[in-house]
Formats: sequence, structure tokens, C-alpha cells
Amino acid sequence: MKIAPTSSLIKGLEDACAAWKLDPSEHELRYKGKAVDLSMALRMAGFPHGTKLELVKISKRAIMNKAEVSIAVELTGPIMSGQLDSTAASRRLLPAKLPTTATLWEVLEHFEQKSKVKITQWVGVPPPELNKLYEVHIHVPGYMQPVVTFMNRRIDNNDELKSTTLAQLGIGGGSGLLRVSHQYVAPETDKKSNLEVISNFHQTFQQRSQELLSPSQSSTTSQVTEKKFALPSDRDMRLFLAPEGVTDIKSIDVPDEFYDITHRDSVIYAKAIKIAASVDMLKHPVDASSLKAKDVKLARLRIRLLPRLYLEGKFLPNETVSDVRQFVCDVLENSHLDFSLFVTPPRQVLNRPEATLLRLGLVPSALVHFSLADSTALQNIECDGKGLIKPTLLDKVLAIQPATNKPPSQEPDCAP
Repeated sequence: MKIAPTSSLIKGLEDACAAWKLDPSEHELRYKGKAVDLSMALRMAGFPHGTKLELVKISKRAIMNKAEVSIAVELTGPIMSGQLDSTAASRRLLPAKLPTTATLWEVLEHFEQKSKVKITQWVGVPPPELNKLYEVHIHVPGYMQPVVTFMNRRIDNNDELKSTTLAQLGIGGGSGLLRVSHQYVAPETDKKSNLEVISNFHQTFQQRSQELLSPSQSSTTSQVTEKKFALPSDRDMRLFLAPEGVTDIKSIDVPDEFYDITHRDSVIYAKAIKIAASVDMLKHPVDASSLKAKDVKLARLRIRLLPRLYLEGKFLPNETVSDVRQFVCDVLENSHLDFSLFVTPPRQVLNRPEATLLRLGLVPSALVHFSLADSTALQNIECDGKGLIKPTLLDKVLAIQPATNKPPSQEPDCAP
């Protein structure tokens, strides 16, 4: 006869006895002269394919020994408040001797009366469902359906609990442990009430999702108010001329080839990615908009127009590259010049007008380089900014004096 791999051996015994019109309680299965544990599933018994089992009639004493088994119940999942403690010892009820003909429902009722814990007659509410976006709390009491699990079999309805015996479950002798949990069954309501509850839930869920995934109207209003209050009208604009022979690394011009990625750089970068992935940094990337922008009220940008000429201004962290370009255009004598802005190292051109300073990592301060598309236009520009910035701003250029312990250079280097 054929038996499913997940079926218990007690099912094989019952089918064999039904085919020969025998009483399953008076017979047992044996393999190589040894009795088989009927509570095990076929695939757990370790029998090879095509195994032959013996159907043997047992003695009356063995029948009496099989009449009762020792059953223990372990309560898992949410327990009604006040019934049991949260310790594992209190959740496991003391074993009891029960006949193998007892149904699972009768077993639950026996432990319910013995321990005074509501198992089959529990009416309550389920625990809240937690999620990243929402929490679902159900306050409507409903029937808590007992669910019995033994080995790999799960029984979760009362009809099957009342019709399944311990012997049919696979506990034909010895002892067994039943794990009992509960699942919430909502009370029956009319279709109109269900539709109203579902509609209200969807509206609340969509509203909450939009609040979490996009900035709220209140936060937008506060940002606008903060911008008008915190940002000076002229962005606290400053123009200054660095001293001759400046040794600051940020003021040294290097060719673009300096920033080309070599094979060694690629290897180092690949190792860094693996290390970041091992600490779960790349699996959950941090959005720049979630940084502590409230702690950084203003960003100070220093724009290098020429090798020695710098333009400095203040910006809000949420302002964009377009705002920076407009700030530069307001200083230039010819606002229609074709230019680009970039940061180093490595060279990264700021060509996305909508990108915010916070997302680009230019907060709280950064050095931005200015580059003209037509390099021949630099021939008519002097090192102090004449020919590049507005004539009315030349008087505002602050010349920084060199350090006293460093001799001034004889010939100023104005070459870009």
C-alpha cells in the first residue's frame, strides 16, 4: 500500500487494518521484529523505499498498556492577561494520563478544568500587528481559536479537534507533548460594516504612509520660515584674495588626470564595499534627507573663482545647486558666461540643479571650484578679478595678508 511521506505511521496501521477488517487497537506494526513508533511520520522513520512492515496482533496486557498515554500541554503565543506568568515553566501544564481514544478537544477541556486556564472558551483581542509604517490594534473581542500542533501536523478548527483522537494523531503509547496556541477569529458582521472598516483603514494607511515617506506640510512651512529668518539677504557674501604663494592643498591646481581611478584604487574601493556590506550599510543606505539637518542651520560654501580669488556665501542645507549657480551669476560681470562648478577629490561636477547641498555632502562647509567652458576667456581676466566680477564689487575684495614668517613671492602667479 502507498503512504504519503508526511503521513504518520498510525495512518498506515489504520489503512492496513481497514483492508483486512481488523481492529487497529489490537494490532501494531513491526520492522525487523521490533515495534514501530506510530507517532512518527513515514519520512522520519528512516525506512528505505519498498520496505515491508509486519502487522502483528498484540497481547491483552499490551492492549491495556496502550489504552492510556501521558500527555503534556505547552501553551505558546499570547496568553490571556492574568492567567499565566511569562515564564516558560508556567506555560507548560503538568502531564496527565489520558486514553488514546480521547479526542483533542477532550484533552483541551481536561487541561482547562485542571489548570483553570481558558483554552477552548477564550474570548479576547489579538496582540497589535507591528510594521515599519503602521501598527494595527484590534479592539473588537473575538473568539480565540485553539490551535494544536504535534510533530509536523497542525489542527486549527474545532470540528477536526473534536473528531481527531490521540491514536489518530500518532500517540498510541508512551507520552506526547501538544503545543497549543490561539488565533483570533473576528466576530461575524454585515458586509456594509466590513467595507466601512476596510475603507477607513486604507485611508488612514495612505495618509500615514505619505506622512512618513514625504515631508509634511508643517515641516515645509517651518523650513520656509527658517529660511527667511536665518539666511541673510546677501548670504553674507565675501570676496577675498588669498596671499601669494599659498601652500593650502585646496588651492593647488592639479590636472584632471590626477583624479583618474587606477587599478589599485579599484581594488581598495572594492574592499571598502565588502566591508560596508558586512556591517549592513549598503543593504540599508542612509538617505541624506534623514540626516540631522536641524542641527546644521547654515552651510558655508567657498567658491574658488581664480587661483587666488575666492567667493564665500551662506546657504541653507536644503538649497540646491541651482541656488549656488544663481549666487555666482549675481557676482559675475557677464552673467551669461558658460561655466561649471565641481568639487574635488575626486572631481565631481555639480550638474544636477535639483540636488540639495545636504545630499551632495556640502554641509556644513565645502570648497567648490569654478571653471569656464571657454579657457581663452581667462586671458582678459586679471588675478584680482577684473574682467570677471562686477566692477562695483572690486572694492569689496578683501586682500589677506601673508604670514610674517613667510617671505612674499617676487612674482605673483595668476595663471589659472
